[in-house]
Order: sequence, then C-alpha cells, then structure tokens
Amino acid sequence: MSVNSLSNFCTLPSEKPHLFFNADPEARSEALKATKQLYELGGKISSIINSRQNVPSFDILLLDGFDNEQIWQQINMKNRPFFELFDQKYNELCNVITGSGQSANEKSVNLNEDSDDSDPDKLDADDSDLNANDITYYEFFNPPKRKSKSITKPTSKETKYNRDTDSEQDSPNFDKSDNVYFNNQGEKSSTKNLAAKLGDLFAPGKNEDEEEQTETKSSFQKQQEKMQKQIENLELGNIAEKDWTLVGEASSKDRPLNSLLEEDLEFDHAVKPIPVITEVVTEKLEDLIKQRILDGTFDDVERKTVFTMRPFLPSSLIELDHEKSKKSLAEIYEGEYVKQTNPDEYVNEKDEKLKLEHQEIENMFRTLCHKLDALSNFHYTPKMPKPEINVISNVPAITMEEVIPVNVNDASLLAPEEVFEKKKGEVKGETELDSAEKKRIRASKKRARKNANKKRENEAKQKMNPSSKKTNFNDNNKQKMLNVLMGQQNVSLIEKDGTKRSLKKNKKEASDVNISGSNLKL
Repeated sequence: MSVNSLSNFCTLPSEKPHLFFNADPEARSEALKATKQLYELGGKISSIINSRQNVPSFDILLLDGFDNEQIWQQINMKNRPFFELFDQKYNELCNVITGSGQSANEKSVNLNEDSDDSDPDKLDADDSDLNANDITYYEFFNPPKRKSKSITKPTSKETKYNRDTDSEQDSPNFDKSDNVYFNNQGEKSSTKNLAAKLGDLFAPGKNEDEEEQTETKSSFQKQQEKMQKQIENLELGNIAEKDWTLVGEASSKDRPLNSLLEEDLEFDHAVKPIPVITEVVTEKLEDLIKQRILDGTFDDVERKTVFTMRPFLPSSLIELDHEKSKKSLAEIYEGEYVKQTNPDEYVNEKDEKLKLEHQEIENMFRTLCHKLDALSNFHYTPKMPKPEINVISNVPAITMEEVIPVNVNDASLLAPEEVFEKKKGEVKGETELDSAEKKRIRASKKRARKNANKKRENEAKQKMNPSSKKTNFNDNNKQKMLNVLMGQQNVSLIEKDGTKRSLKKNKKEASDVNISGSNLKL
C-alpha cells in the first residue's frame, strides 16, 4: 500500500461514513491493510529500539487467523518500547534545559538589577509611570516573588539509558540519523520549556509544596495515576445512565427516533428455515440417496408386534380321540360356538383338569418349602394366613330393646340424619350463595307463598258458598267424597276400562300390625 492509498483510507470516513455504521468487510480489509503498512514502516525504527531494550516483536504484522484483540496485542508490543524511550528522552532534555535556563535567568536578572541601579533617570521614569488606578488588588496584596531553584536528580533508568546511548554512539554500528532525530526533538522541546520558564517569571509565586509536585514522577507513580483514571472512568460509566440497548425491554418512548434501525436484531423463529434449493443441494441429496441404497440403510419404520405370554393349552393341539363322545350333539355345538365367540373365556375339560393338577402341585411344593424352612432355620416361620370370607352384620352387640319399655321403639334411638332426608346439595350460608342460588331460593319461597294464598282463598270460598254447584273441588275433596260413597251400601264403582271395583275397605287387624321400630317414623 502506497502513501496515496493511505491518504485515500484517511478520507474514507468523511466520504463514505455509512460504511462505519455497521460491520463492513470492505472497510475492515482496508483498515487492516493500512495498519499493516504503518506497522512495517515503524518496524525500521523499532528494530534499533528493540535491540537496545531486548523487547520481542514481529517484523511483519500477522493477520491471517488472528482476531482483533490478537492484532492489537502485536501492535502494542511494538508501541511500548517507543513510549518508554520517548519518556526517557523527554526527561533528559528537561534536565538539560532546566540547568541552562536557570543560569541564563540569573544572568539576565543581575544585568537588569545593575542597569536599573546605575541609571537614576530610568528609576524616576518608572516611578512616574506607576499610576494608582492601574494597580490591581492582586499586585498590591500579593507577597514578593521568590527565587526557586529545583535540582532534579536523574533516575536510575535515565543513567542507565545514558550509559547505553554513550556506548552505542561509540560503537561503529551506531546510526547518525537517530542522533540527528533525537537532537531535533530535543531542540524543539527545549524551546517549549524555555518559553514556559519565561512565562513562569511573570506568573504568581508558588509555594514549596507546589514546586515539589511539579517534579518529575517515577514510572510507578505514572502507572498508578493512569490506573486511578481508568478506575474513575469505569465508576462514572457504572453510575451514568445506560444506553437503551442495555436496559432491557425498551418501548418506542424509551429509545430515540430510528435507533432501532441501526441495531442488528436477532429473532427466534419457531419454524425451521426453508433451505434454498440449488443445484448443489440436489446433487448432495442424490448422492446421499444412492449411498443409502448401496449400504442398505433405510429409514422405514419396522412394524412392531405385541408379544404376550399365552397360557399353555394342550387342548389347542390336534389330538385324535377314538373313543365315543359322552356329550350330546347340542352340547358339542354349544362348546364350539362358545370357543369361536369367546376364545379367552372358553375352558376345555382337559385344560381344566390340567389346571387343577398344576394347582395341586403348587400346593404340595409350598408345604414342602414350609417344612424345609422349619428344619433349616432356627426361627420358625408360621404359615401364611389364608384369606377367609366372613359376613359381618352392622348390628350392635347389645340392643336396648330388653331394657326399654314396650311402648318405646327403636325410632327414638335413631339419629336425625337416619330419620329425616338430607337436603340435596351442599349446605351453604347466606354469604356463600351466588346469584343463581339466591334467585332459586327466592323463586321457591314465592311459589310456596302463592300456593298458600291460593289454598287460603279456596277455603274462604267454600265457607262462604257451601251449597253452590259451581264449587271447585280439589283432589282432597274428591277423595273425601269417594270415601263417603264407598262406605255406603248398594253402591258399585266402575273403572274407566269397565271393570268393577270392590268397595270393601281393606282393614288390618290390630294383631297384624307390627309395632316394631322399623315400621314407625317420626
């Protein structure tokens, strides 16, 4: 990459700023090329510095297979010795300039004092130039200026570097261009420091504590200050208001206008993306099918058969019986029909006989095992209890019929739940009822009140008109009249179907009536 290409890359942000909004491979490649070119240009000077300080570095910037962090570490390995060398050179030039500047300042101050003392006319002129209106508060109350002399001792690193530079200048392989370069830099810095010193002469005086702070700091102090600044920046970043992308779910009110278009969003798709069918994909699919056919590996589902243990039935085997059957033809047909309709429930005589024999063998084996256990073990284990069916009647062991008198029956011993029918549904309080239940209860109360009013009106009408023919008889009155007619003689009752009904009342004798508690109710 030439100088023109570097200048083109430098103008790229102003000409095409949209390339830097998002990750662009073209801009990244151009930046890497420019970085590599600058790295190689700096390698010529860094080769001398690295040989002095024994710092490992690469002559060529390695880009293939390296991420951004690894590339930056390579650049930092070459930059670190540069910074250290510049700090040392700067300190040396400051020390040289401070010594020469102090001597020049002392000479100029002495000359000025002598000239002012020798010329009394100038003193009078200076006194005449002073005006009370021009004197400021600071000039009037400020203490007189002090002459400060700061002598800085060179550090161990500087002395070591001075020795190294002296030995390198004496060596035949020393490049004079480096010396010229650093001398030019020293002259520039000396002019700057001299201007600063001259400016300090007219500045207000400083205390000794402030002068001590202006002394040169060690590398450790600089490193600590740098670290402290980084810590302060991180703390301010934690306290400061975060960007809307780091807050969480942000609505359109929380984020700035069109800020969502500048972010690369990730969406979770529930459906698998449809692959793009190309010629390469179809060829791969055909090759896969051919290979599967050659290998004999297929994805067909194998049909599974349910394996069940069937009972051993010897009658299912075909056996020729030469004996005459003792069953009738109807029984044989019945057995075959049952066998075809319910093969699981059908049991043959031979199978039933074999089942009984197997059961007998199992019982004999259990008794044998029980006896062997009793003989071979110290602790006798009793037999397992056989299940028995016992009918237990829910009757108290002692009844109270023998103690209580005859007039008192069992009904007095029953609980209310055993006498009265339980209400249907759950028992709820007034506060637990919902609107539908309240409406149902209100309707039932209205219905009962309506029936009671109707019955009361009918009774009042009957009392007022007992002999009228238009009296509306209800069912109870009809039954009463029918009972009266049935009690008279020479009266026969004919049903709707034409049959006669006997008018004799079925009266039970007192001896036939059972007075036990089961026939009586409250």
